[in-house]
Formats: sequence, C-alpha cells, structure tokens
Amino acid sequence: MSAEQRSNGLRTMAPVENIDQRKAPAAASATPKANPAAAVAATPAVANPAWDMFQQLEGLRTTVASLHGRVEEQQQVIDRLKEDSRARYTDLDQRIGLLEQSMGPAPINPGAAAATPAAAATLADIETQKQAYLAAYQSFRSDGPAAAIGSMNAFISQYPDSVFVANAYYWLGEFHLAETPANLDAASAQFNRVIKEYEGSPKVASSYYKLGTIADLRNQRNEARQLMQTVVNRFSDSAEAGLAKSYLDQNPAEVTR
Repeated sequence: MSAEQRSNGLRTMAPVENIDQRKAPAAASATPKANPAAAVAATPAVANPAWDMFQQLEGLRTTVASLHGRVEEQQQVIDRLKEDSRARYTDLDQRIGLLEQSMGPAPINPGAAAATPAAAATLADIETQKQAYLAAYQSFRSDGPAAAIGSMNAFISQYPDSVFVANAYYWLGEFHLAETPANLDAASAQFNRVIKEYEGSPKVASSYYKLGTIADLRNQRNEARQLMQTVVNRFSDSAEAGLAKSYLDQNPAEVTR
C-alpha cells in the first residue's frame, strides 16, 4: 500500500472515531437524574408519639375546661337555692314571731266570754293549730326533711281547714326540695297547690318563685323566666320580686335569629 493510500485511509477512519466520542455524552445525558421530591415522597412517614400525646392532652384539657364551666354553673344555681332557702326560713321565723305577738292572751272579760263562747273556742283552736304547725316545722330542723314531711302531712290531715294550711303546703314543697336528691315533682305539686287553692295566701308569691327556680334547675329557661316575670308583675312589693328581678337580669331572654 502506497503512502497516499495509507493517508486516505487514515482520513476515512478519523470521522468514525469522532462520532463515537460525540455519542458518549449523549448516552450519559440519557441517564435519568435523581428526583429529591420523589425520594422524600417515597420515604414512609415516621410516627411521632410525642405529638400524638400532645394532641390527646389538648383534647382532654378542652373537655375538662368544658366540664368545669358546667360545674360552676350548677354551683351558682345551688348557691342561689341555699340563699333562697335561708331567706325563706328567716321569713318564716319573723312571721311566726309576729303571729305569736298578734295572738297573745286576750284580755279577761267575763261578760264577753259568757256572751260569745264560740269565739273563745275558736281562739283556743287556733292556738292549738299554731302549736301543732310549729312542731311540724321544727321537726325539719331537728330530724331533717323526711321527718318534717311526715309531720306536716299529719298536721294537714288533722287540721285541713286551719289558717296555717297554705303555709303547711308551701313548706312541704320546701321540704321535698331539701331531700337528697331533691324531689322536684313533689315540690312542684305543693307549690302549684298553694297557687291554685290559696290565692290570697302570702305564700303565693313564694310558690311562683320556687316554681321558677325548679324550671331553671330543669334547664327550662323560658318557663323559668315567665314564672319570674309573673312574680315581678303581680307581687312587685314582695321580697320575692327582688329575687325574681335579679334572676331575670342574670338570665336574659335568648335572641332568636
């Protein structure tokens, strides 16, 4: 082979060598690149016990706060009832004291006594009834509500027409409220009896107010407000009217949207 032929052959092979060199980078560029996002997505989630525990504690804290609020609300109701009961007992003692003063021994007048024996007998009967009524009431202080309920029912059975019967029914309602647990149905029945059968009794205002507190205990706020408003409207000069107004101020009517 001549020198010219060898030279031509070399020139013919050179391009082939260059083509291989150009393809190498192309092949390299075809290799897929790593995707960091895909790698992260493919990594399984790792459980975090501390975070789970924190969420559980937050849920418990919320529940406890809600229960605490309800307990405080019920405690306020109980405190109001205790205050009302204390006021009622004080009121009774004052009324009994006034009654005893007004029913003191009558002046001796032999001529009048001979002329009106029936009247003298009536005063004696009232005094007997008063003592029986006070004994029934005192049994609450000494022996508790169960004994007082029995004593007061016995008084009513023995003296159904007594001037103290309206008060006796009212205090039966109070004694039922003092039971553990409070007998709301029995108490309501006694207060309603006072309202319906003894319209002129001073205990009517108290009975309306007590029915309002019972409705409040049953979460019947609209009915409670109506009963309290009745006390304010009909018995504006009574002590119960002040208590009822205080309740209305603390429990405004719900706005319907």
